[in-house]
Order: sequence, then structure tokens, then C-alpha cells
Amino acid sequence: MKIKSIKELLGSLFKGNNVEYFDLLEEYEDVVRGQDLELRNTLVGTVRSREQYELNYKHRFYHIPERFVDNPDDIKYVALYRSKNLFADDEPGIKHFGHVISYMRIKRRDIKELHASAFSDDYYYRFDISEWETLHKIIAVREIAPHVALTVNRYLLENVRFANELFVSSNDEFKLHMGLVDITHGVYDGFFVGDCKVRVQRSKILVTTPKGRFSYKINEYKRFPYATLKKISENIFDYNS
Repeated sequence: MKIKSIKELLGSLFKGNNVEYFDLLEEYEDVVRGQDLELRNTLVGTVRSREQYELNYKHRFYHIPERFVDNPDDIKYVALYRSKNLFADDEPGIKHFGHVISYMRIKRRDIKELHASAFSDDYYYRFDISEWETLHKIIAVREIAPHVALTVNRYLLENVRFANELFVSSNDEFKLHMGLVDITHGVYDGFFVGDCKVRVQRSKILVTTPKGRFSYKINEYKRFPYATLKKISENIFDYNS
């Protein structure tokens, strides 16, 4: 076995001390400038069958039980979700979205475009769409699939690659997401947010805060990016609010 020199030993001992950090919140400000990612005005519509999807698309509407929508006035757009179960061989994810031109509270029996339902007397909200637009790139399913009545931000809908990114809840959290993507791909050494620092060392993401030091396996982050993002977010922004 080759014996390391004193220089090599010292280098490995102090590895990471010369990390060049950048200011996360400042670096990515131009990306989200003017946006309010806390605004959730886009309903992600799930469907029970391909036939329902096709009818929603053809007749330019989406319907959802009223119990799932607190304030229909807040819904300005609807995006149609294509689940892996129904569209495994045909572009699963989010492909189409449209602007809501009107909505009504209506009994399920009165939605004539669809077959009769066992819940015919239940009330639904019907959102009518001006036209369905096609996203420039399908939002792929990853880690977390959209659930019934998920509302997301319109900007995120048009600017993310994976469904899990739609769950980002604020401008700063989105910047943190972009920062983690970049440092785990070797674009930067690390970044800081106030008194907190984040960097990659070997196979781990290291997070240093006034409370202590936390580490997350990069492989785990790649498998569960949103779950890891939320943990790191809680550790960082708890000290910079």
C-alpha cells in the first residue's frame, strides 16, 4: 500500500476548508424575480380513466367534487395529469393545461358529457376551459404523484421538469432546490443562506447551521429529492426567517 506524504495527509484532513461558497438567495434571484411561488392558482386535475381524460380534453372542462375545493374563485388554470397507471405507454405526467373562463356548482347528474355516476346527486365544481395548451415539455412523474385537488403555481407548471418540483412552496425554497441540483452536479462547491452553509463532500450533502451539522446521502437525495429538500429547508430557513 502506498504511504501518503505529509502534504497529502494534511490535504485530506482539511479537505473542504477551501470551499468557495456563493449566496444562494442572491444567485438565483433573477430566476424568480417578480414571481410569487406561494400563489397556488392552478388545479392539477386527476382522472379515473383515459376516457374521462379524453372527454375533459375534447369538451374543454374539468370537474371535481366540491368538498375538495375551498374557494373556486382562486382557480385560474387547470392542468390535466396523466398517471402512470393509465398512461404508462403514452407520455405519463402533465402535458396539457388551460385557462379557466368560468365555473359552476353543479350536480354530477347534470354533467352530460360523462356517463351516469353512482354519485349523481353529489355537487361538483365544473371548470370550463378556453382551450387546452400543450406544455413545451411534459412534466414527468417522479417521487410524488399529484393528488386530488393539488393546487400549484403557474410559473412552476411551465418551468419544472418533474412533478415533485410542483410541491415547492416559496421563492426561497425553489432557490434552495436549484442550488442543491447544481452542487450535486458539481456546478458549484457550495452555498450559504445567512448563517447556514451547504456543500457536498464525497457522497454526502453537508448542512451546517447554528443548531448543528446535518448530512444527507446524495444517493438518497437523488431517489427522494423533494423529501430531502424539505428536511434541508426546515434546517436552513428556521434560522434565516
